[in-house]
Amino acid sequence: MSKLLYLNANSKSTCHKVRIMAEEKITLIEDKIKDLEQMKNILVDLTDNCIKAKDSANCPIIDIINK
Repeated sequence: MSKLLYLNANSKSTCHKVRIMAEEKITLIEDKIKDLEQMKNILVDLTDNCIKAKDSANCPIIDIINK
């Protein structure tokens, strides 16, 4: 966002440059969202496994961390 603010202050910046930068930022945000969704799905699966193994001596979450 600071780059966009800089371009706003620079009168030589074109709308095209600003749009390109905004699109690049959107791509970065979408990539981060994908990564977070993958992490969430893994944690959901692990917690589901914990529920199933509640009486077990081994915790599936600890087991995966130790690998």
